[in-house]
Amino acid sequence: MLGFDGFIDSVVRAVRRRDEEDQARYFETMSEFGQYLVDKSGKNCSIELVEQTNKLGGNMPIMALALGRLGFRLTSIGALGSQGIKPQFSELTGTVHEAISVTDPGFSTAIEFRDGKVMLADVSCLDSMDWDRLVQCVGKERLLSWFDSNPLICLLNWSETKHASQIWEGFLNEIIPNARNASEKTIFIDLSDCSKKSEADLRRAFSLLKAFKRHCNVVLGMNENELATAGRKLLDQDEQDMAHAARQLYEYAGVDQLVVHVKDGAFAWSGDELFQADSYAIEEPVILTGSGDHFNAGYCSGQLLGLGVKESLQTGNAVASYYVKHGTSPTPAQLVQHLAGFHDDDQPSEKQPG
Repeated sequence: MLGFDGFIDSVVRAVRRRDEEDQARYFETMSEFGQYLVDKSGKNCSIELVEQTNKLGGNMPIMALALGRLGFRLTSIGALGSQGIKPQFSELTGTVHEAISVTDPGFSTAIEFRDGKVMLADVSCLDSMDWDRLVQCVGKERLLSWFDSNPLICLLNWSETKHASQIWEGFLNEIIPNARNASEKTIFIDLSDCSKKSEADLRRAFSLLKAFKRHCNVVLGMNENELATAGRKLLDQDEQDMAHAARQLYEYAGVDQLVVHVKDGAFAWSGDELFQADSYAIEEPVILTGSGDHFNAGYCSGQLLGLGVKESLQTGNAVASYYVKHGTSPTPAQLVQHLAGFHDDDQPSEKQPG
């Protein structure tokens, strides 16, 4: 079961200039784009955006679609439309077992560059997503039934869902105490970009992670920016060694696993052991927005299949690299075919160092 956000994403490229044939020449890197804006300080400027695609977005819809394409039966709950599910989510509704909408989606313009992306999001529609609204639209009995019948519960995009901590408290106070075999469940949590959240908000969220840990297995997923932000706000970190920084945050959070995906690989702390896996370099990515959600889907699929932590990291990297290269979520057969193209004598041929 996955929840509780939902966005419609407009993925765009920013035009730096047009050549003599009127062909767009795009800003290639975030620093190039940023310096252009700095140079325009005190002046006005206009930047042309060329839409690459208009599609479903948000942590829940993208991760749910990826897990569904991998063959898992799942329920997704989120912000997909208040007057019926919006057409941008048709691929999701056609893939997952059950898609439930509680409110309208947010809207995001994702400006993509070769080295990352800038997300400009209107999240106001998600403000109505709270525990009372969730219970009113879905029902406490159905939430309990889904919790009981699923080995994996994904609580996603805490940062952009205004009342996410309240929803977590609803599960802790009203669902988990009545659940069967809660200790056998895994709660996967992705905070998303928590840069705008206060230290008090983060401390509340991490206290709830510890509360979940008293009942269930807890896996916390992060990217490099989220790790740095949480470490700085919670532990006053100025740590250059990401693995060491992650170890400190892992101990502070008290979770079963802390999983971090970065540009050139992924690593995880579990028990007292550090696991690492390299990623595959995609020279000309089709899309970057959603790659982290595909990593999370791949990692969770490995865990659901009983793979070890390192193998799950490798699965996460594989699913993410397929998505970045092709712009779609893979089936298992497509994933195998994709990985075969990277290997020569059983070694990755286009791998970046981890």
